[in-house]
Amino acid sequence: MDKATNYISAINKFWEFHDQKSFTTTEISVFFYLLNINNKLYWVETFERNNKKVLADLNITYPTLSNARKILKKRGILDFLTSNGSAVCSYTFKIFLKVCNEVANEVANEVNNTNTNTNTINKKNSKKIDMCKLNFVNPKITDLFHVLLSQKKWKAKSIEAINLSINKINKYSTCELDTEMIIENTIEKNYQGIFPIDNKLINKNNTDEIMPAQAY
Repeated sequence: MDKATNYISAINKFWEFHDQKSFTTTEISVFFYLLNINNKLYWVETFERNNKKVLADLNITYPTLSNARKILKKRGILDFLTSNGSAVCSYTFKIFLKVCNEVANEVANEVNNTNTNTNTINKKNSKKIDMCKLNFVNPKITDLFHVLLSQKKWKAKSIEAINLSINKINKYSTCELDTEMIIENTIEKNYQGIFPIDNKLINKNNTDEIMPAQAY
């Protein structure tokens, strides 16, 4: 499977696990953080991350990270290996991605079996969601986009429609903050579509970041 399909399959499967038994916000953050790292590395089988870097990026303590990793491992989401005296930990999504790929293949087979038009099937299967082509990506943007994809209205969209939405997000974004605001705006408007950012909203956010001077 290609990079984008790996990403989407892993996200969808994770939320299925979450529906069965909810993860904590920390466990969710650790999962998406490590998934994003692996995605940037083009889905290597095993990758390493310094514990101090993870703690700093997620603003959590080591015991919190340790507990979250143990839960994710117990649920079959990831595996990790630590070494005494080393701050580096190795991670793998190998087993989890294998499950995701098997599920994706089963779905693809069902589609193939129920569609009598071979040409149409080949055309559909050749198109992938280009989520990894978002111009600006960070853990928050990734999480927000996952929220969109998990909603009923977006699940009903064709792959072509989702790819067009990604193109619109890129068109209207000049920085990561723009991308976050555009996706948040879509969520606030009940997932109706992708729209340019309201200049009034930008000015408001910029104003909010300026602290008023203290009176003495």
